[in-house]
Amino acid sequence: MKRDCIEDIEELINDPLENIRADAYDGLLLFGEETDGTNCLLESHKILPHLVDKLIEEKAEKILNRTVQLLRLLMQRESGTPKALETEIISRLMNLISQKY
Repeated sequence: MKRDCIEDIEELINDPLENIRADAYDGLLLFGEETDGTNCLLESHKILPHLVDKLIEEKAEKILNRTVQLLRLLMQRESGTPKALETEIISRLMNLISQKY
């Protein structure tokens, strides 16, 4: 049940409307505040790579901030950092930082 819900919300982070994307991220952030929710997010093998891709695809700064917040939340869990390091997270974050400064 939870995994189905995550997949439905994850689809919304690609919505063309910024407010819908923001609401989707807010939902994932709320879901991730609970240990079970964060673990469920990490078990979804698509979410981390998808969020890492959003670091270069997302143009709206308020959404990009939510993306970074969610990645940070997921990486605070024991299995989060190793799973994140299986993606392009370091190069994408470095690229993001270099674009901002």
